Parts: sequence; structure tokens; C-alpha cells
Amino acid sequence: MGAGARGGGAAAGHQRRGEGILDTVAPPAPVGGPATSVLVEADESDPLAGDWNVTAFAICADPLSGQQVVAASTASGSANDGARADCTGQVATGSGAEIVGVVGEVVIDNAYPIDGSAVSAPTATTVYGQEEDGTTGSWYITAYALCADG
Repeated sequence: MGAGARGGGAAAGHQRRGEGILDTVAPPAPVGGPATSVLVEADESDPLAGDWNVTAFAICADPLSGQQVVAASTASGSANDGARADCTGQVATGSGAEIVGVVGEVVIDNAYPIDGSAVSAPTATTVYGQEEDGTTGSWYITAYALCADG
């Protein structure tokens, strides 16, 4: 078996910061299966006349025992919200987030591993979505945790 994704990230770049926003930084693997890559999607929050780019990266390594993707979503609505994906009985080796339902209106405000310490690995991922300009569109955010046996 080849290397798989343990984590990843992305950046949207333009000379006018904040106009190109990330709405997906997540493993495209099915929930319960191992992650093999990182999917990144971005949209313009307002029309841009100039060019902009998106850079994605994946942190890869040999397969880990028990590796799987776990996901949890908020209810669909129109309010700033957050979700938490837990690696029950395992440790979190990576995280991801995805905004679903609106394009260019909600940003991934935070995505980070939690419940770890200086001497123990994190066991969950928390993500937050923030409406960029306010929207009446219905949306939700999904948290992804890349989990493995500790």
C-alpha cells in the first residue's frame, strides 16, 4: 500500500487579501476509509478583475494502523456555526473543513485539532464557518478528522 495523507492545508492568494476564500480543505476519501489526498476549493467573495491563485499541500506518510476519516456536520441554516469530529479511541493526525450550500459567502474561520496536550496527541477536530458579508442562503460546515490508532 502506498503513502496516504496525514494532513494538509491551503492558501488563497491575491493582492487584495480576503477576496479569494477557501471553502473546502478536506480529504476526498469516503468517511471510514483512509485519506489519500487533500481536496481544496476556493471562490471569489466579490468579483475580482485580477488573477488569483490557490495553493494546496498534503502531508503524506506510510499507512497508519486503523487510519480513517471521521466527519461531523452542523445543521443547515444561515448563522455562524461550528462542528466537531471526534476520533473515538484514536488520535487525530490531521483535520479538514468544508462549507456546503453557498458559494463565496462563508469562510472557514478556524480548523484545528483539539483535546491534546504537550504530552498527548489531539483526539478531535473543531471547525468554524463565518459569513463573509452575511447571507440569507442556507449552508452548513463539515469537520473532518483524520484518525489513527494511538
